[in-house]
Amino acid sequence: MHDRRIDDETHLFGNAGGLYKYAMTWWDHKTISIWSQPTGRALAGPLKGTELGLLPSQMTSWANWRTTYPYTLAMVNSYSQLGFQRQKFDTDFVIGLVVAGLSKAYHYEDVASENMLNDWIGEFPVLIWAANDDYRTYLRTVDGKTLTF
Repeated sequence: MHDRRIDDETHLFGNAGGLYKYAMTWWDHKTISIWSQPTGRALAGPLKGTELGLLPSQMTSWANWRTTYPYTLAMVNSYSQLGFQRQKFDTDFVIGLVVAGLSKAYHYEDVASENMLNDWIGEFPVLIWAANDDYRTYLRTVDGKTLTF
């Protein structure tokens, strides 16, 4: 998920209707630049080459989300449409981390089989936890000490 602020100004994006490398493209209403959805990089227009910042995000089931964040509010236009939108949680994906410009990916099923994984991304100690159709990632440093789980 990408932050839609560029130089402290919030931009409004829409679906450009085209694909780039088999993925959706966006356009921003202000400059009409075209953006790659997976990379968050402007492909064409006045902002070509600009990259949107990443925001923390996760994939989880609605039940797990509601358990963790019970006061979440969600906009629903029609309750009748909710029935066909239910999907089984698909564990065939990677948990991607970006820390200080360094990135690493962990296959969800590999982490879930171990329940948790202590690792490093560059000089940063990280913990990746996965179980029950959910996952979390943490930096393992507290008060200057590196913790191992």
